[in-house]
Amino acid sequence: MKLPAVLLLVLACACSRGPDGKVHPGSTVRLDYKLDVDGKPFESTELHGPIEIIQGHGDLPAAIDQALIGMTRGQRADIDLPAGAGFGVHDPAKIKPMPLSTMGAMAGLVKPGKKILGFQDGQTVSGLVLEVKDGVARVDFNHPLADKVLRYRLQIVAVDPPHGDTSGN
Repeated sequence: MKLPAVLLLVLACACSRGPDGKVHPGSTVRLDYKLDVDGKPFESTELHGPIEIIQGHGDLPAAIDQALIGMTRGQRADIDLPAGAGFGVHDPAKIKPMPLSTMGAMAGLVKPGKKILGFQDGQTVSGLVLEVKDGVARVDFNHPLADKVLRYRLQIVAVDPPHGDTSGN
């Protein structure tokens, strides 16, 4: 029996998504979201469309990443994270003095409220300049959302199984 091409295409697409269509560890997930920080709108995918993440790869705070497991296309969720649960607690030890003399030509641009990039333990880090005094900048390397109350409102747009897995598990 010969199946029509359209039916074959539909069957192929359904098989590649996995039988249950749920988010599993390692699934590629496209989702729309709105993020409120301390009760105020902060960012949204509304203007630019859905983001694509791989569940479990740290693209989102761990609690949000875990909450995705078991969700299906079209499903919505509101997830509240108390202060510190999303991006950690504010750590005073992450406020570092940085001599302007180590910044070369960029030293003249360093002012309170400016973000700067640097390297720490082989990683790129960004910090917020708190003050500049006596040739030294005090820079806060905490995540900007540390100690903030977060509310994610999200909707799953699409789910692809983990790479190499067509079973949906």
